[in-house]
Amino acid sequence: PDRAAPAAAAPGTGTVLTLAAAARERRRVRVRYRSWRGEDSERDLDPYGLVFHSGRWYVTGHDHRSGETRTFRVDRITAAEPGTATFEVPGDIDPVRDVTASLARVPYTHEVEVVLDASLEEARRRIPASVATLAQAGGEDGGVVMTMRAERLDGAARMLAGLGFGFTVRRPEELRGHIRDLARSLEEQAAP
Repeated sequence: PDRAAPAAAAPGTGTVLTLAAAARERRRVRVRYRSWRGEDSERDLDPYGLVFHSGRWYVTGHDHRSGETRTFRVDRITAAEPGTATFEVPGDIDPVRDVTASLARVPYTHEVEVVLDASLEEARRRIPASVATLAQAGGEDGGVVMTMRAERLDGAARMLAGLGFGFTVRRPEELRGHIRDLARSLEEQAAP
């Protein structure tokens, strides 16, 4: 996927319908795509499915240019031409799961890793797969290792504070300062 960007125009209805029909009919499409950097490319895509998530449409499928399963924001597709080649969808494909997992790996400025004082089940109930990856922590203490990416560490501090779990910051070190700043600010606001 591409880096999150400010709100974009809604994708064209024709683009959404073309991609939906191609996914349903298992037909390859040629798409013109504009990255978050503004770079244009043409790609042949076997669309496995369309997913609407957090106010945006995404298409996931086999990108013949990279040779990988990729996720693309539909509002960045400037043209979609159906082709005649057909394809089979691999048995392990789940478009919703693949899009949400892909969004959690978007390259932001900071990679945050914390250990949550929670069970994996509790963490999964509160933290969407599109926000972070979660894994059972090893060792005696247990807990859950949460890895997420953030553009701003002050936002990551607010998100962590709002979870309601205790946590230990593994990285980055600068996150600790943002958490202390947030704690001071909350303490000042709570003062009479």
